[in-house]
Amino acid sequence: MRKPTVLIVDDDENWRLVLTSLLNHWGYQAITACGARETLEILKKKTPLVVLSDIEMPGMNGLQLLQTIKQQHPKVAVIMMSGRLTAEEGAKRSLELGAFKFISKPFDPKHLRQVLSAIEAFGCPEQRNKSR
Repeated sequence: MRKPTVLIVDDDENWRLVLTSLLNHWGYQAITACGARETLEILKKKTPLVVLSDIEMPGMNGLQLLQTIKQQHPKVAVIMMSGRLTAEEGAKRSLELGAFKFISKPFDPKHLRQVLSAIEAFGCPEQRNKSR
């Protein structure tokens, strides 16, 4: 049985390819978007379990995208990632805006797999709160 869908959002094609390969290897259905506008179009048609988004992107950045996703799709867990922000700065800003987790690039794939497994097992906080 195939695992849930993860939407990868990154303007760097190499990161999208690497993450797609990794997620598909783990059994997830990986879909990709190269930016915020494409992501929002995909979310009109499909609701992934997780959005895995870079922060630094042209146009609407990842933090602005995060805010929009949490307003329009509160049950979707969002993992933010960045290779430029420090872990402390990125985590603080991302978590304040509703991200499930912040991961610094490059990251240990085992860590990403643990985070995805936690989301699968327990859902994001909005999902847990609605089920009570």
